[in-house]
Amino acid sequence: MDFPFGQDPSTKDCGFRCLYYVLKSNLTYEEWLKTLLHKNPAEEGLPLGNIISHLRAQKKNIDCVAISDDATFLVYSSRWLPTSGHYLVYDHGVVYDSVDTEPRRYSLDDFRNKSGVYSGLRIL
Repeated sequence: MDFPFGQDPSTKDCGFRCLYYVLKSNLTYEEWLKTLLHKNPAEEGLPLGNIISHLRAQKKNIDCVAISDDATFLVYSSRWLPTSGHYLVYDHGVVYDSVDTEPRRYSLDDFRNKSGVYSGLRIL
């Protein structure tokens, strides 16, 4: 299962892409999207409450804690992109950003400085 990079920055499907990654689905991203009730993820976006509901429905243990580089976190940053808020995954020091083309390593301090995020959903 790979992270679904290549999002058009003008769309709102970053939350879906990050949720797909942390759920570790055996389906492709496109197949997984078809299992959801959302008709157009690129236009709808995914609120944090819905992300939490999806994670709980899949029996994922989550908690909201300070970000560290020894776990997987799903976070929301209002400064990562200059035009809008954006969901990201910070996974053991590697950032998965759906508008990027590949994962990038960030120190915890560099990630905090760029994103302005200090806590997030830790996926256990």
